[in-house]
Amino acid sequence: MSNDFAPRRRFDGSISDTTMDNRTGGAGRVGTSLLRGVVVRVKPYSEAPSPVFPGVLCDVFIYSTSTATCGPLNDVLVSYPYSGLQEGDVMLPRGCTRQMTEIANGILEGNLTPAQLDGDHVLIGFIDGELSLPVIVSYLPHPDADVGKAATDPIGYRTRPLETDGTPAFRKHQGVYAGVDTDGNYEANTTKAHKGVEGVRPADAGGGYTAKGEEVSSTETVGGVATSGNYTVKLKKDAKLLIEFESGNNSIQLTDNNGVLDIATSSAVNITADSIDLAGNSVDLGTSASDAALLGTTYRSQESAMLATIQTTLTAMAATVAPLAAPPLASVPITGAVLAGILTGPISALLSAISSFESGSSSYLSTKVDIG
Repeated sequence: MSNDFAPRRRFDGSISDTTMDNRTGGAGRVGTSLLRGVVVRVKPYSEAPSPVFPGVLCDVFIYSTSTATCGPLNDVLVSYPYSGLQEGDVMLPRGCTRQMTEIANGILEGNLTPAQLDGDHVLIGFIDGELSLPVIVSYLPHPDADVGKAATDPIGYRTRPLETDGTPAFRKHQGVYAGVDTDGNYEANTTKAHKGVEGVRPADAGGGYTAKGEEVSSTETVGGVATSGNYTVKLKKDAKLLIEFESGNNSIQLTDNNGVLDIATSSAVNITADSIDLAGNSVDLGTSASDAALLGTTYRSQESAMLATIQTTLTAMAATVAPLAAPPLASVPITGAVLAGILTGPISALLSAISSFESGSSSYLSTKVDIG
């Protein structure tokens, strides 16, 4: 199959300046409805051929049971299940890590098979039967799909379903898969995510694929945060995120209230955990909370110190006064001077302990947590 052709008609439907098609010696139509091929190279929009570029194009190596129909086919348009003026799917096919000439020589010489190519296997059709208008209409299962996987790996991470997997429906890309399992549960799983870049990368550099095509999950982190496998939901300003349960009695709503995140529920909330940490410049517990929360540990420490002083002082006073009730002092009149000498010291100590406790009262109250 020759590759030096000039299309009769462009992908946008306009007529080309040249109507000659040299792919089949001048014949402009194909006799086969669909051809099999392996994507060798992907051309995103930045590599648009002039003058018309309707989308993603690929260079594909066509293979068949007959070597007479094997060969390169360039600038094949990628079709998508959904595509419009401002809407559509965004996904690029995967190209081979081999060069087109290496593939052609290897297959035509019989020492390379399509199954050994790591590019996506596709079905190619032709618009209006024109050889000049090839289109990737669908994907074919790769002959070596799930290389390195075990039957015990979860379906979704595996793409070849077994009889024991039931009737799941998943979509997978770069180790991440989402869909419905055979029990009707929806799952979005990012535990095996990787960067999917070409070439061999170790797990701590983003992972991807080995030279044999096996997947390597990423363990790379930056600042303690994983670089792959994160899940983001981004909503417009002042939007809300609502989760409702079938009973109709329970719901959770997150609302962007002019830059403040409001979290509201329609029923009581129970939170159970080994530990719960609340961090913030301020925390209000209750509607219109204004009373400062008591710092229990600090308060109890100071209270303990005050009570210890009082206890020690009163014990000493009791020891001083006790002899006065026993003979021979019991019959001796006590003058004011004597009584003052007995009580002045202890009273001063008690007043000092209470004053010290009160002077630190502001340190017992939280400056960040209010209770209402």
